[in-house]
Amino acid sequence: MVANSNPLRSYADTKAYERSFAKLDLLVTIELAMTETAVLSHYVLPAKSGYEKWDSTFFQRHYPEYYFHMRPPVAQTEGEAVEESEIYVGLAEKTGLDSGLPAEAQGVSPGPGKFMERCLMNTSARTRRPPLG
Repeated sequence: MVANSNPLRSYADTKAYERSFAKLDLLVTIELAMTETAVLSHYVLPAKSGYEKWDSTFFQRHYPEYYFHMRPPVAQTEGEAVEESEIYVGLAEKTGLDSGLPAEAQGVSPGPGKFMERCLMNTSARTRRPPLG
């Protein structure tokens, strides 16, 4: 499985990747665009862009202080694209892999994108935190 990457054009010795991918029984790519790697894949699963999903990062904007930033989606998803985590969880469920969650937490799925919304409902999560470290 390849996710959000295009090894056929991003890594060294791309011809070796082409030969290796050609030998695979199954190649699945999770991607926004039909990249060179996606073209060779047996299945391409559509992923949301960074504008369509919750995202997080640590920024150095206030160097030497570091802050954790949560970014909400700013665009509506068109088509069937979903967050990568939803694809991974769906694959794990369909293949019978254990979720690793305690029994009381299983079956409590707020749905795609809802987890971050629920986390940010707490007003203390929206206030600026002191620098890390």
